[in-house]
Amino acid sequence: MLYSMTMQESVLYIVLALLCVVIYLLIIQRKNKEEVKTSFQGNFTYTEKKNLNKNYWSEKIFATGVQNIKNKVDKMSNILKKNGSEFYLVIYPWAETLVYGQKTFDWEKFGQELCIQEKCILVNSFDKFKERKNRNKNWYSNLYFVGDEHFNSGGNLIIANIEEAGFKNASNIYSISESSKFGGEIGWINNKFFRYSNNAGGIEGGMSNGEDIRIIGYLKPIPTLKKALKSVDMVSKEPFLAAHERSDTCTVPAAGIVGESMVALILAAAMTEKFGGDSIGETLRNYKGYLQQLHDFPTSEH
Repeated sequence: MLYSMTMQESVLYIVLALLCVVIYLLIIQRKNKEEVKTSFQGNFTYTEKKNLNKNYWSEKIFATGVQNIKNKVDKMSNILKKNGSEFYLVIYPWAETLVYGQKTFDWEKFGQELCIQEKCILVNSFDKFKERKNRNKNWYSNLYFVGDEHFNSGGNLIIANIEEAGFKNASNIYSISESSKFGGEIGWINNKFFRYSNNAGGIEGGMSNGEDIRIIGYLKPIPTLKKALKSVDMVSKEPFLAAHERSDTCTVPAAGIVGESMVALILAAAMTEKFGGDSIGETLRNYKGYLQQLHDFPTSEH
């Protein structure tokens, strides 16, 4: 028995067929968009120098660019030191860096060496982005504007969370996703030992390790608040609001002086324990002898 479709049924089938085509094209388009393209601006991290576009990346241009970064960081570091401020250097990956790697130029290693030289605090976000990439197949469009190296709201949120954590824990963060990085890893460069970071805050195993000793102090709110606190009468046991006598606007500046004084006393006690002496002259002699001992330590690999 032959079956003939009505006009309405024919239109419906045509619409469904077109809808399937549109969905298929959208899927293909989405797939293509998810592919991270290479760029001449970012391919120097994974492309041999001889294969780079010479209009943008000649040996001279590349070397000049790296030196310009070092000069600007050095300038910022000096300004911040003069003003007694800490220097945080935040590094983050482009999408193509996550996909194609850093075989020929390693931003993370460059950041480490730069912060060792300039005594800045490196906040490395690479691990967080690598982690997101490994567990989310749509990581590219979730973190970056597709076809662009800039973050969208997803990528910006990761950076914001990392920076917030780094600034709250000023001991500090070298790579936030790995707790092992809170230890100060040791390296050898320019014929001497060095620390990749000061994440341990200058103290390891109860001893100073030669890095700057970083101390974080917390100040609880003062009890004399303008807003009366709840209390209880000791005789009648009835609740009442505590009387408001005075309220300091901010006690941090005063407390900072107390904190600095206590730290100085503790360090002075550690110095006298280490170097001893019945006089400043004797202590100074012992201290200079210690510095000479460090200087004479073998600097070769043998």
